[in-house]
Amino acid sequence: MSARTVSCVIPVYNGERFLAEGIESLLAQTRPPDEIIVVDDGSTDGTAGVARGFGDHVTYVHQENAGPAAARNRGVREARGEFISFLDADDLWEPTKLERQLRRFEARPELGYSVGLVQNFWEEEVAEERDRIAGTARAKPIPGYVTLTLLTTSSWMRELGGFDESLGHGDAADWFRRADAAGAVGELLDEVVARRRLHRDNRSRTNSGDSRDEFLAMLKRKLDRERASAGGKPDTAPAPSRDSAPGGAAPQGRPQHPIEFPRPAVAGLVSCIVAVHDGERFVAEAIESILAQTHEAIEVIVIDDGSTDDTPGILDGFGERIRTFRQDNRGPAAARNLGLRESRGEFIAFLDADDVWVTDKIEAQLSVLRADGDVDLCSGHIRSFWTPELDDERQRLEDDPYHREKPMLSPCTLLTTRSTFERIGGFDPQLRTAEDSDWFIRFQRAGLRFSTLPRLVTHRRQHADNLTRRTPPSRDGLLGLIQRSVEPEEST
Repeated sequence: MSARTVSCVIPVYNGERFLAEGIESLLAQTRPPDEIIVVDDGSTDGTAGVARGFGDHVTYVHQENAGPAAARNRGVREARGEFISFLDADDLWEPTKLERQLRRFEARPELGYSVGLVQNFWEEEVAEERDRIAGTARAKPIPGYVTLTLLTTSSWMRELGGFDESLGHGDAADWFRRADAAGAVGELLDEVVARRRLHRDNRSRTNSGDSRDEFLAMLKRKLDRERASAGGKPDTAPAPSRDSAPGGAAPQGRPQHPIEFPRPAVAGLVSCIVAVHDGERFVAEAIESILAQTHEAIEVIVIDDGSTDDTPGILDGFGERIRTFRQDNRGPAAARNLGLRESRGEFIAFLDADDVWVTDKIEAQLSVLRADGDVDLCSGHIRSFWTPELDDERQRLEDDPYHREKPMLSPCTLLTTRSTFERIGGFDPQLRTAEDSDWFIRFQRAGLRFSTLPRLVTHRRQHADNLTRRTPPSRDGLLGLIQRSVEPEEST
């Protein structure tokens, strides 16, 4: 193809429901792409038939299932256009997207990439979610630093080496970080260029939360690049080890979001903090799993974060077995911080109000911390289970890697010491989502070490009202989190 031509890559896995509509939105462009490449990432449904039904309008490529980043890279290798663009198989382009972005490249030849705003829309199967968040930020156009809105040149794609195939969720955020670091000039159009479909099978919905380790991996690569550019020697490992944080002394000065502990620590006591908002359905079961621990030196601190249901009544039913505090709704970070300030234990653990611990979680993790004085935090494995209302989802997803038992660095799997929070501070109360990722990034930066117990410690409940279903972190929000976390800390 000659110059000024555009290739659009569509990675798809089991996308027969929406793929045709997505392709039609490309063909209906006021300036259509010159080629459409559908990369079938090992689909087992009718995706192939849908794609081939478009005949010469579509180039169909099949590969074994390797993830969306690998599928995009395969499409880029097949592409012949001067410009590269992308469409997720369940989303849509606005009719003038490509024409408007090409005009920006004509007006600004120095551009490396162009993105625009994204407007969410909901399928009827999740209409309850649509109605619940009407008027919130998720219902309004948002900046789309995602592949769905991206138009870039094939030369920039080659220079950056495509997408990181080790990342299942953060490959787009990682690409934009590398593009900016390499000096690519980007521009955000202040108009909606694409529509993101929300439905029951969104990858960000079914695999939400499975991105913390990827943030740490991206952070480590960023720090390695900075050390290398400053004459230092980057680590050779591709990502932070699960059993050792990157080397180096802890940052000097006052910790971020410091926690004041008004009481001295009680040796051997474990403070278990439960943050709850409108948790009447499951909070009792969560608390019972703490009270049933084989380690007896435990205090249970429950922070009611402004519940409007019968949560206070359920908590009152536990009497003196728990310590309850109530605050206006401020989010999980602020609730956990209040629990930290009220804690008396030498050790700290957290449990979400809809999850459940195995009975010897604390005892098993304490043995790790006590056996190795250099370990600051012990984590473990987590596994999903479903409420009956989501039985259809369970049948579809219980064998998905995200939901099977696996190691996870999460507040609900950790056991650490009060001194850890004294060193690096608490959770950022300004963050309503990804506050735990922010904390773990600071943990890594401080040079602290963690170990992962190779067994199940936490059961994660999947239900209709999971916070990650209602308010999943946006990709550009996560990009901002990574960017903030690698900025130099202010000394005091």
